[in-house]
Amino acid sequence: MRELFIVMLFNSVNVIFAQFDIINEDLGDIHLYAEVGNLPLRYIPMSDDDQKASDKAAEIIDFIQIVPNIDPLILPMVQTVNIDVPFLFLSGKVNFENFFLAGVKQLQLNGLELRLINLRGDLNITIPELFVEADFSMRATLSFWPIIVDCHISVNLYEVDVAVVGGGHKEQSSAGEVLQLESAAVKVDIKDVMFNVTNLVLGETLGDDVEGYTPTKLSSRISESNTADSEILNGLLSKALDIANKELSNVPIEAFMDYLLSDTF
Repeated sequence: MRELFIVMLFNSVNVIFAQFDIINEDLGDIHLYAEVGNLPLRYIPMSDDDQKASDKAAEIIDFIQIVPNIDPLILPMVQTVNIDVPFLFLSGKVNFENFFLAGVKQLQLNGLELRLINLRGDLNITIPELFVEADFSMRATLSFWPIIVDCHISVNLYEVDVAVVGGGHKEQSSAGEVLQLESAAVKVDIKDVMFNVTNLVLGETLGDDVEGYTPTKLSSRISESNTADSEILNGLLSKALDIANKELSNVPIEAFMDYLLSDTF
C-alpha cells in the first residue's frame, strides 16, 4: 500500500515554517484495506427474505442517482473530525470548509447482498470518476509540538472500486431493539489519483497569535509501512462504526426489516 505521509521536523517554537503556492502530484494507483472485528459467515444459499431485502436495498442505491442536490454535493462546512493516531503521537482536529463533491451519480452497483439471519451485508460499487475540493485546516499536536496546516485541496480519483462488508447484532436501547454494527471490512482500489494543493501553509504555534515567522525544516516521504497504514485505516473504520451506531441506536431494527421486506418502495 502506498500512502503519502508528511513528516514535520521542528527546530523552534512559535513559528510558521513553510508556505507553498501550489503542489501537484500524480499518486498513481492506490489500494486501501481496513477491518474491524469478526465478520459473520457468508452463508449460501440466501433465503427468500434475504433476496427480497437485497433487491429492495439495491433500489434505494439506484435512487441516489436521481436525488437532487447530491451531485454535486456542496457544503459550506463539514463537521469537525477528531484525529488520534497514538503510534505517531498525533492528535487534534481537522476542518473542511467550502466542500465540493462531484461524480456520485455515476455510481455503478456491482453487487449487494443482505443476510438477515446473521445480519451481514456485502456491497460492491464502482465510481468511474470522483472530484473533491475543499478548504482544509488542521490544528493538532505531533508528540508535544503544536502544529497547524491550512490549504486548499482538490483531488481527482479515477475508477474507484469499493467493497464493503458489515456485520451486526441486535441490542436493546431506549428506542427498543436496534441494530448495532460490530464488524466491518472495507477494500478500496483506485486506478489513479491526482492530488492538487494550493495556498499551503504548514507550521506550528504555541498560541493563536503568531507575530513572527521563522523558516525551519520540512521533510516528506512516501511510507511503505503496511503496519502503520493498517493501524490508521482500522482506527478510522472503528470511529465510523461508532458514529453509525450512535445514529442506529435511535431507530428500531423492526423499521428496517419492515421496509426491506415490504412490497412498496
